[in-house]
Amino acid sequence: MNVYLNSGFWKHPAHEKPCQELSVNKSFYWDSEEWMIPSVYTSCHYGQPLTLNGIVIDFIKKIPAAVIRQFITKWNLHPDSDCDHLSDKNKLIIELENPFTTAFTPQAALNGLNLPHSRLSTIVYNPVYPESNNRFIMEALTHYHLDPAYGWVICRSSFLCHKNDAPEHAHTFDQTGMMPAAGTDPSAAGSPVTSLSIYLKPDKQALPGIHFHTKSPGSRITFSHPLTGIQHTLTVQEYSKQRMERTAFHSPEKIYPCCFTLLGYTIHPALSPDCFTLADCAESDSPRTLQTTPPYIDPDKYTDSGIIGGADEYTHSGIIGGAGEYTHSGIIGGADGPTALFLSNPASPDGLHYAASSLHFKPKDNVEWKIIFNECLKSEIRADLI
Repeated sequence: MNVYLNSGFWKHPAHEKPCQELSVNKSFYWDSEEWMIPSVYTSCHYGQPLTLNGIVIDFIKKIPAAVIRQFITKWNLHPDSDCDHLSDKNKLIIELENPFTTAFTPQAALNGLNLPHSRLSTIVYNPVYPESNNRFIMEALTHYHLDPAYGWVICRSSFLCHKNDAPEHAHTFDQTGMMPAAGTDPSAAGSPVTSLSIYLKPDKQALPGIHFHTKSPGSRITFSHPLTGIQHTLTVQEYSKQRMERTAFHSPEKIYPCCFTLLGYTIHPALSPDCFTLADCAESDSPRTLQTTPPYIDPDKYTDSGIIGGADEYTHSGIIGGAGEYTHSGIIGGADGPTALFLSNPASPDGLHYAASSLHFKPKDNVEWKIIFNECLKSEIRADLI
């Protein structure tokens, strides 16, 4: 099995040479999960002295087949199934319960120096549906002598030992590419490898909360945090229908939905904005192709029902109307799929936050909001490989 610094499991640049493998055979438990790192791979520049460009580490998670079958049976899943019939809440629960989920960011320290993380690619082996496994995972199973009776997740991470603008972070070796260069001063730039440690930092995962409707400032919604059990109260401070300028989408060929509802709220006791999300349960309307033959349609007045007036029913929004200085907006989505409007606002002095509904061609009268908590469900873990 050839491993490359800059390609993950997929096609590699023709000029790139495969890395050299160093067996470390490290096993550890992360909470109740069994993990292993069988090898570290080094990518070197074969000059004088030999320079280490980067390292590749395969993080491997072992999953009992019974756990996978239980998950598949509970949610009635199979290779051709989709989740369109599932509620938003159940989709989040499935992601949380999926035994193949990893949700972490790896870090590595070489000689105590943190290495920049370059890329992460993941492949899985499912023993319940063996016909669905690709050649990359089968090659890895054979190379690492992994038991096909279990499920496996292999996360291949690349770390750079130096950037083009920081050659002092390069590391020199003898010609094996794995052993320290003899006689090198450890305090000098380009010092040999004396230690290699990895850190796994859990990513925040989405936890479903309650759904609610509201139309007026002053409304109060009470909810409990799923991990702490603390009861919080969300108070609606602002509620308005708004309309984005069509020029925000920069598309002469498509008509994009521009109408949305803006909700300003406070939470007591306060929750950090990065741990709490308020979102619309409905998706945005998909963009439509602009009509180029008569009768022409004015895209600024286009709605589900055709051409309407009534601009007074919503507020024109440049950045985001009432959000003022506290909010920045961003629009994401493909050319043909639904778009979404995201707000990012640092905490205001009075703790006021904003959420925007999905985008529609016609203003919606009754938005269903959902609360999502974003929390790390594991602690960080460290393992010394060398």
